[in-house]
Amino acid sequence: MRKLICVFVLLLIVFIIEKSISLNKINYIKENYYKDKMDIYLITIEKINIKNIIKEDTIKSEKIKDIVLFKEYGKPNIKNSNTIIGAHSGNGRNSFFTNLINIEIDDEIKLYYKEIEYIYKVIDKFYIIESDFKILNNIKNKTTLTLFTCNEDNNKYRLIVVSELIDFI
Repeated sequence: MRKLICVFVLLLIVFIIEKSISLNKINYIKENYYKDKMDIYLITIEKINIKNIIKEDTIKSEKIKDIVLFKEYGKPNIKNSNTIIGAHSGNGRNSFFTNLINIEIDDEIKLYYKEIEYIYKVIDKFYIIESDFKILNNIKNKTTLTLFTCNEDNNKYRLIVVSELIDFI
């Protein structure tokens, strides 16, 4: 019984340290970059262990190597707009959305944008043909965040995850 309690306490300590490191990373980025008035955006999806900086670019960019918020679409601070973020999947070092396939309906996504934390709940997940992005403009009367990435099994398709804004702080 003592061994079981010791193992439990040890696991609890490891969990607390891990959470503390994650929060410290986000707080460090926010504190150091916001002081310089730089627009630093962050995305956190705890379920699939994503905590990363987002860069801004156009959807037509051919050299995406990061998690990217696409300029042509909505922004979190604009009501009834669809913010679109994309990243690569796979095995490379720039494959930030490899585990996006594991996200499920009702999972939570947090987006830090212009010093505000936006909290979203996943409402849909589906595939589209790689060039059929018109679906991204079809979301009406909701403030949404859409994540997309390539499909590892078939490169002609893109995985789309749509989430709806539920709160902001």
